[in-house]
Amino acid sequence: MKIAVHHYELNALGSLNSKYKKTLRQGALLRVTFEDGLIGYADCHPWDILGDPALEQQLNLLACETTT
Repeated sequence: MKIAVHHYELNALGSLNSKYKKTLRQGALLRVTFEDGLIGYADCHPWDILGDPALEQQLNLLACETTT
């Protein structure tokens, strides 16, 4: 399995949630090529305020073929 990663950032013009002032969201678009030649796409966009592991941690786990 081969995973291609493209990092991105989303910037809100205003507060996304009045309780949480952070308006910058980071994520990664993924293209996964499997051994049989099939290709799949995904968006890894963790929500740290909901307890998701950080983006880099999730990408490192995917590189080891492990999920969260």
